[in-house]
Amino acid sequence: MRITIDALGIGRLGGGRSYILPLLKCMAEELQGAQFDIWVDAFQDELGEHQNLRQHVLPVGNRFLARIALQAIAPFWARRHKSELTHFMKNLTTRGVTRRCVVTIYDLHPLINPETYPASDAAYWRHFQPHALKRVDRIIAISQQTSQDLINWYGVDRDKIEVVYPGIDPGFRPRTQVEIADVLAKYGITLPYTLHVGAVSPKKNLAALVRAFAIVRAHGYAGSLVLIGPVYEKLASVPLEQLAADSGISDALIITGKVPDADLKGLMAGAELFVFPSQYEGFGLAVVEAMACGVPVLAARAGAIAEVIGGAAPVLEIGDNPIELARHIGELLSNPSRRAAVARACLLRAADFGLDRATRRTIAV
Repeated sequence: MRITIDALGIGRLGGGRSYILPLLKCMAEELQGAQFDIWVDAFQDELGEHQNLRQHVLPVGNRFLARIALQAIAPFWARRHKSELTHFMKNLTTRGVTRRCVVTIYDLHPLINPETYPASDAAYWRHFQPHALKRVDRIIAISQQTSQDLINWYGVDRDKIEVVYPGIDPGFRPRTQVEIADVLAKYGITLPYTLHVGAVSPKKNLAALVRAFAIVRAHGYAGSLVLIGPVYEKLASVPLEQLAADSGISDALIITGKVPDADLKGLMAGAELFVFPSQYEGFGLAVVEAMACGVPVLAARAGAIAEVIGGAAPVLEIGDNPIELARHIGELLSNPSRRAAVARACLLRAADFGLDRATRRTIAV
């Protein structure tokens, strides 16, 4: 069997990369008799070890132009090489690739909060995406929330949707201070620290997080706030350094930008607390990765987040109120026994998101 995979955008740090990379590797191992042809925007070394994974690189940096290039090339290529199935693994589809198509949808955030996206994105999801979804055979939604959003916004038949939770890379696990010492030194980070992982974007409510952390510091917390993730290039960047300076915590804010996958696992495991005050998430993979590292989590409800956390950690109704956010951060940081209890519950809950289970259910679709 020959399977075409659209994985454009996998090179960028984020939930899409964290979801797709380990899943592809496991699918290649499970379906060794299948040939996977993967369209990417940059060669992925992590996939090179599998003989039945062939990467086709479209070296186009601009996302819009990359989609046009794929539309021009992929249908012709798929017909020529007799691809039997195409799996679009990151929301967007291409016309005419094969007669059987599956698409994975993460969330419908551009419809729910269009002001946090470029107008072109909001217009695509409003006018073009519903027609694209009618052409596919099956839809994988990464949460019950996303499944329900597809039904509510687009009227998708429930029987066409399969909910498959992403699986967590087993490299996200608890680690000792000795294990993470080198990676902390590499980024100039000292213990203790509070962590956020995700794009520096207005939709992540990071301005509220910085203001909240300033309040926590004013009440005696001596740790730092570490933000890992690239600037979201589609929108104006959030002026976090200026906010930190205005709040008097410039010395306590560390913004690493994008980091390699191996470094991320260590930095995640070293955090005293993981805070995720996002506006909306179709799943929130970084939250589960932190949970799998045995790190206590504090998050906003944000779409599927409460569904994913499953009662293991405290959940705020909204994440954009700095005072309320500071109160909950302070309560956890000042109470070691409560923090340890949340960490244990998080680690237990993370076990529900095994990579093997996600692989089997994806293959079944």
